[in-house]
Amino acid sequence: MSPLLCESPLKGTKAPTFTLQDKQGNYISLADFRGKRIALIFYPSIKTPRCKCQVRNVARNFTKLKKENIVVFGISYSSQKTNEKFSKKNNIGFPLLFDVDKTVTKAYGVDSWCFPSRKTFLIDEKGIIVEIIGDVNVDDHTTQITNGFSFSKSHKA
Repeated sequence: MSPLLCESPLKGTKAPTFTLQDKQGNYISLADFRGKRIALIFYPSIKTPRCKCQVRNVARNFTKLKKENIVVFGISYSSQKTNEKFSKKNNIGFPLLFDVDKTVTKAYGVDSWCFPSRKTFLIDEKGIIVEIIGDVNVDDHTTQITNGFSFSKSHKA
């Protein structure tokens, strides 16, 4: 495991805000999605087999996540061109954001020396981190996301 340069925000705390570009060069701000449930999926590189598997799993099940009112963003250091090519080839229906200057990965504590760590942050409608998935199952990450939101919802009562 690579040493982390920053600490991750904790479950129950406000999610760090950010603005990043997507594969088309559009700017996406986390603040624009207040009132929605968000899954921020950090992955090392879209060029690695495990990352491809993880992102494809979420893409195949994206309709299910939309029905659960979950907005998904993938974040890596991969370039805009790399994300666009991968997204088009694999029919990815959610934004892949690129964090080449590493500001967002540092804010979430997933920045390591070469690549971001594989971790997913689940954020509720109020902008609070309700779950952090550190042991990502790349073959069934969608279930981890939906279960994470269901678990956090059942424990708010």
